[in-house]
Amino acid sequence: MPKRTDIKRILVIGSGPIVIGQACEFDYSGAQACKVLKEDGFEVILVNSNPATIMTDPGLADRTYVEPITAEFIERVIKKERPDALLPTLGGQTGLNAAVELAKDGTLDKYGVEMIGCDLAAIERGEDRKLFNEAMAEIGLEVARSGYAYSVADAEAIAERVGYPCVLRPSFTLGGAGGGIAHTHEELVSIVSQGLELSPAHEVLVEESIEGWKEYEMEVMRDHAGNGIIVCSIENLDPMGVHTGDSITVAPAQTLSDLEYQRMRVASLAILEKIGVETGGSNVQFAVNPNTGRLIVIEMNPRVSRSSALASKATGFPIAKAAARLAVGYTLDEIVNDITKATPACFEPTIDYCVVKVPRFAFEKFKGTDPTLTTRMKAVGEIMAIGRTFEEAFGKAMRSLEDGHQGICAGGKEGADKLGDDELAQAVATPTEHRICFVVEALRRGWDITRIHAICGIDPWYLNRINDMVQVQESIRGLRVEDIDADAMRLLKQYGTSDAEIAALTGSDERFVRAYRKGLGVVPSMKTVDTCAAEFSSATEYHYKTYENIYRTSPDAKKCVAPDETTPADKPKAMILGAGPNRIGQGIEFDYCCVHASYALAARGFETIMVNCNPETVSTDYDTSDRLYFEPLTYEDVMDVIDVERPDGVVVTLGGQTPLKLARMLEESGVNIMGTKPDAIDFAEDRERFAALLDKLGIMYPPAGQATSFEEAEAVAAHIGYPLLVRPSYVLGGRGMMIAYDAERLRDYMAEAARISPDYPVYLDRFLEGAIESDVDALCDGEEVYIGGILEHIEEAGIHSGDSATCIPPFSFSESLQAKLRETTRRIAMALGVRGLVNVQYAIKGETVYVIEANPRASRTVPFISKATGVPLAKCAARIMAGDSIASLGLPSDERQLDWFCMKEAVMPWGRFPGADVILGPEMKSTGEVMGIAKSYPEAYAKTQLAIDYKLPDPSAGKVFISVCDRDKRHILSVARILRYLGFDICSTEGTARVLRGGNVTCEVVEKISGPHDGERPNIGDLIADGKIAVIINTPYGPGSRGDGYLLRTEAVRRGVEQTEAQLRSDMEDRVSDAAISRITAAAAGVMAQDAFAPARANLVDDFLAHIGEHLTTQPSDALALAETGTLTVTIESAEPLSAAALDALTDTLTRAYGHVTVMTTVRPELIGGVCLRIGDTHYDGTLRHALDLLEQDAANSVLHTTQETPDLAACIRAKLADTHVGIDVFQSGVVTSLSDGICRIRGLADAMAGELLAFDGTLRGMVMDLGREDIGVVLLGPYGHLQEGDRVRRTGQIMSVPVGEEMTGRVVDALGRPIDGLGPIRTTERRAIESPAPGVIARKGVSVPLQTGIKAIDALVPIGRGQRELIIGDRQTGKTAIAIDAILNQKDTGVLCIYVAIGQKESTVAGVVQKLRDRGAMAYTTVVCAHASETAPMLYIAPYAGAAIGEYFMYRGRDVLIVYDDLSKQAVAYREISLLLQRPPGREAYPGDVFYLHSRLLERAARLSEEAGGGSMTALPIIETQAGDISAYIPTNVISITDGQIFLETDLFHAGVRPAINVGLSVSRVGGAAQLGAMKQVAGRLRMDLAQYRELASFAQFGSDLDKATRDTLARGSRMTELLKQPQYAPMDAADQVAVLFAAGEGYTDTIAVEDVPRYADALLARIHRTYPKLHDLVHSGKKLPPEALERLRELAAETLKNL
Repeated sequence: MPKRTDIKRILVIGSGPIVIGQACEFDYSGAQACKVLKEDGFEVILVNSNPATIMTDPGLADRTYVEPITAEFIERVIKKERPDALLPTLGGQTGLNAAVELAKDGTLDKYGVEMIGCDLAAIERGEDRKLFNEAMAEIGLEVARSGYAYSVADAEAIAERVGYPCVLRPSFTLGGAGGGIAHTHEELVSIVSQGLELSPAHEVLVEESIEGWKEYEMEVMRDHAGNGIIVCSIENLDPMGVHTGDSITVAPAQTLSDLEYQRMRVASLAILEKIGVETGGSNVQFAVNPNTGRLIVIEMNPRVSRSSALASKATGFPIAKAAARLAVGYTLDEIVNDITKATPACFEPTIDYCVVKVPRFAFEKFKGTDPTLTTRMKAVGEIMAIGRTFEEAFGKAMRSLEDGHQGICAGGKEGADKLGDDELAQAVATPTEHRICFVVEALRRGWDITRIHAICGIDPWYLNRINDMVQVQESIRGLRVEDIDADAMRLLKQYGTSDAEIAALTGSDERFVRAYRKGLGVVPSMKTVDTCAAEFSSATEYHYKTYENIYRTSPDAKKCVAPDETTPADKPKAMILGAGPNRIGQGIEFDYCCVHASYALAARGFETIMVNCNPETVSTDYDTSDRLYFEPLTYEDVMDVIDVERPDGVVVTLGGQTPLKLARMLEESGVNIMGTKPDAIDFAEDRERFAALLDKLGIMYPPAGQATSFEEAEAVAAHIGYPLLVRPSYVLGGRGMMIAYDAERLRDYMAEAARISPDYPVYLDRFLEGAIESDVDALCDGEEVYIGGILEHIEEAGIHSGDSATCIPPFSFSESLQAKLRETTRRIAMALGVRGLVNVQYAIKGETVYVIEANPRASRTVPFISKATGVPLAKCAARIMAGDSIASLGLPSDERQLDWFCMKEAVMPWGRFPGADVILGPEMKSTGEVMGIAKSYPEAYAKTQLAIDYKLPDPSAGKVFISVCDRDKRHILSVARILRYLGFDICSTEGTARVLRGGNVTCEVVEKISGPHDGERPNIGDLIADGKIAVIINTPYGPGSRGDGYLLRTEAVRRGVEQTEAQLRSDMEDRVSDAAISRITAAAAGVMAQDAFAPARANLVDDFLAHIGEHLTTQPSDALALAETGTLTVTIESAEPLSAAALDALTDTLTRAYGHVTVMTTVRPELIGGVCLRIGDTHYDGTLRHALDLLEQDAANSVLHTTQETPDLAACIRAKLADTHVGIDVFQSGVVTSLSDGICRIRGLADAMAGELLAFDGTLRGMVMDLGREDIGVVLLGPYGHLQEGDRVRRTGQIMSVPVGEEMTGRVVDALGRPIDGLGPIRTTERRAIESPAPGVIARKGVSVPLQTGIKAIDALVPIGRGQRELIIGDRQTGKTAIAIDAILNQKDTGVLCIYVAIGQKESTVAGVVQKLRDRGAMAYTTVVCAHASETAPMLYIAPYAGAAIGEYFMYRGRDVLIVYDDLSKQAVAYREISLLLQRPPGREAYPGDVFYLHSRLLERAARLSEEAGGGSMTALPIIETQAGDISAYIPTNVISITDGQIFLETDLFHAGVRPAINVGLSVSRVGGAAQLGAMKQVAGRLRMDLAQYRELASFAQFGSDLDKATRDTLARGSRMTELLKQPQYAPMDAADQVAVLFAAGEGYTDTIAVEDVPRYADALLARIHRTYPKLHDLVHSGKKLPPEALERLRELAAETLKNL
């Protein structure tokens, strides 16, 4: 019967994001269906959440909804669109499950929607294993013995009945998710537990194992008239036990007899009829016992399946198209075959060739997971190859994978040839992605077919065919290419051997082999896929190549190759190289671009030719391009097609890295590359050339280098510093990328790097921790650049762009930042010579933009940006490649504002890879993506989470567990408060709980996952296992997950707990607070504007007139200058027109103040009430709007800068309503004229002072640092993403200052003195300017009181006095910070207050220091000032001055202070950046600004004051980092000249275990000796000389063996003294103890004991002294020398200790 006429509008449900088990084959199927339904006149409505698909392209359906595929959202679409029918069978399991839910909950009945293609009963019979088994029994077909388990106990009972091993299949899951084979009871419990959680029905089928049986699939079509056909039979190469998606498969089935085939055919049609599949395509799977022939039915899918796409491409029969037509009423005999245009669809396809599908895996992305293949699918993609024989197709398939294999015998990295026979047998037995390579190796070694079959279960027929391939190839191993004749060459090609394999086997070059082969006349023939084994002619150009035997066309003709089955074209030809197999990092997005290019070039008049080998995609649909070649994307295969087609140009920049790798070789072979040329591609990939280009353009990029060995990499690391982002070149998806935090990880990485990218160097970039990443996609035609879109990443830098959620338009980028990104992208695209698409990735810190990399090709973000903006970038790129200009494309402005937000979120496959680390990093791990579109950013983001099927739990689902790193603790409070407000109970580990409780958030304290499980507190691991945790918020930091974090995330993924793993972003939290405050003030403004408040508003005007005269007595300089020239204009602004009397009164007041003025009036209703005068840059604001703005700002300040609850803003506003006297706020304002990199220029503010604080909108502050003639330069002190050019800024009249006072002690603050420790506000009213003059000579007092560090080597050799400046200097990681922290710890109970200033360090490092101080009670007398590495340069610049100001408060009040600056090198770098940006003139040594003065004015503030000046002291320990021990560099030299001495730490000593690693010769204290304790001087007098002498002798002694006694004695004494001076970290020693052990060593008591026993001797001596001679403590601390009797007593104790040792 013809199509149904009662249906007009059809709703099609897509499959959502690409996931393992449900990939882009459903995009192909859905796109086909939508196309054919529209052709037949139906109105098509589509719901799908995947932006990367052709299916969601505008125009494919009549209306497309990019929405989550959930019943809720689909019901909204149904309610709006009112479709007549729903087609659910083309969206995979996702679409089917959604349709079932809609049918069951009554939605379809409610809106009168008919389910077509398959009814609910058929779906349930096909999907529900119990119903399916019953149906099979009714028609006499056997299924595996089984039972249903709804609990672990049920499963155990069934397993006892069916025996082990048993197969476990959760109902209604994708690709076998949650299933597996249990060989033991333990495996059964583990798999069933997870399967019950993953199954929507909470049931798991437990059935007998048919592991090792042969597996077959039948693709079946049926119409409502009962007609049925078998489209294709498919055979798995791997025996049962491996998911069909993970197995190599062959079509048609090769090992079935006709009788067996007919038996399966009849059974398949009977199954469809019994299940109730009236129309459409289904997939039926069978298993056959190879020993007995027993046939059982495994399962059937009552929908278009994964294998349907493969069957369609293998046969040319468009299953999805036919299924859609059958669903709307057609019968098979009414549908015409698209390939032949002559036969009906009821004509079963017959093929005269062989098709092989090989899966593509990504185990290298998931280290730690088991790579064994099971019934749970793990493949991320697949390829298909067509050949005349199995051997030819299999050889093609193996070289199509792009995993390093050039065929079956060459190129693999699995190391099969290095295995012993036992190891090889195990590898052959274990199903893995490389098992077939191990089988090939076994055959190469001559193993018997029977033996291999017994080990692996692969059918002997296939093993014999593969063995033939191996033997043919082995026959040429070691020969010269020239020794191979034409017949042998043709035989090699017929057995699937590639040119690259021949080159590898003969030690030759692929291109030489190709030329030689063609010279022999061995060339392929192009054949056609025609569905009917050439019985009918084909109307479709769908081709594959094959090598056939040559033959004579007539008795006297020369033998030749069969002619190509291609037709000539009369149009110019454009060939597009596809993306090859789907894999992580190169997925459907690139296929989308290739398809769009084909459409665009066809529209431009080209004959389009697609070359690809991926059966899942739209690009390999026979009607996407004019011609399709299903061939591997290798140089050989592509050139063979080019030889036949002779295209005018080839497109290589749209298919990802696959075609890019061929670009250079193709060009060298004379092929015209369309668009961007290979040299530009190589230019961008070559980091040195690209860096040189960026330098030439003046564009910033992270410091970088490249290396081919660990030694080279280590040298680069020494130059640019850790952490490093390391990656090989020419890779996609971050393959092989990692962040190296130290040399150990770098060494491990370099050891593996050659395996991933052996022919190219490894790139090392400085990793910008805490930065935000951005992607910009653009088009370039050589004359103009069009910015397609700017994406902001949600995750911080270091997370691969493919794994990060991204937003367009950017939600936090300022206009100036976006303008900078556009301009930078334009300059890079033009400089590279791009013709087409380019993607540039940026890292952004503040407003500073760093270029990470540029890719002159299509990126994976192109489909998303195209869908978000409506601009088809790939089509535009193709037209540019064809010669069109951007101007001719008619594109909208690339600076237009979008009225919506689009969010892309990645979909992760963690459930498929148990045991893999689930922390995201620079190596991509996601398989797909979803898109959310909404009017607001939060709603768009929420839609993405629903589309991924993340269940947003409610409080009844369990508690929220929060455990965040220290740097996030100040941001977590607002999130926790919201969760509490929503009703969630919160639990957290102790550190986070302290912060939450300090912010008045109730929470339960739990043990870490590695903590005790039977203590007073519950363990978080147990809570997760018990299902009591619904959400986990956990922010890892540093090199990756270790210990607790790893266990926590692994357990969470296993249990299905929702996690928030991304870095919490402070600006997001601020927005939550700001939004709430803004809503309150907006409501208040609305109230005050009402008529009821008209009298109050009038009073505001009268009040202003009465008081304005008082404020005009002081006149700003710019206004006076204008008044003198008679050009002063005053603007009067008011909410309502002023009366004539009020205006006259104001004019009189102004005239008295300035003389002649010009008055302008403006009415602005938004001011609500009151008056505002603007005179030059000065505002006199008495409006109600301004008063409310000030209130809002105060509230925002309170929320942002403290952890107290938001003040009662409503109460403040009520007070304003009651008392409308708002006063007059006088302030000067200017305008931001430029903004970049944390610096802005401001026009106006004529009276601004150097160092003055300026106020911007919100809570942002800036400090004046440059006073120019026309404008001023200001450094910004905080996040400034919201700031834009044109914004106004006002003076505060305050010099930059920080809060000071006793309340600062024990706190951690930022460079502005704001608390960041989560312990509430700092309630102090006192402040002190960060810059103040150092005490003069008269106010100072000599250094005479020691400041004991507790470190023997320092207190004895380089003593420090209170008020001294002692530099700590040395290379990175030599223990500089450790010395400073020990010095702080040693001040306990001494009355010395400590300040630790951390400059440019990671927050995790500072958090660790704070925790150490807190654990040891040192925070009671310490203040920590932190400007961490992710802060802007101005914050790093002012942090040391802020610390000095806090210290001076105490010093001038008679207290002693120790301040550590860790480290000033980073402050110098920050100051240099600021000076460059402000274009300040150089000072000494041409260093921008004057860095000497920077440090001298800081360190000169350290002093010991006279009694008259206050009597306190401030001792400074500045830290400077050197490079390779060079203390003669500019900054180290400067600081050495400023300070009173230095402690030099030596790298070699540190690595030799001498810690602290003090170089005695270079370390000195120029003033501390006067303060050294008398007793210490007494015992340490010769220590420096002895050690120096020892070091010198030791260096010479290693070259000689015959040493005199004096030398040996000196060496013995020195080695023991060195051992004695070693000291563990966090263990400062009392001065009296130091004196005792140094005295004993100096007297020779340690000379006779073994070096390793010296520490034990010292400990024993001190224990004896503490027990028998406690008086020593008071004697030493008196400051005097020890009396003779004390020395004698020490000798006695030393001798006794030695005797008893």
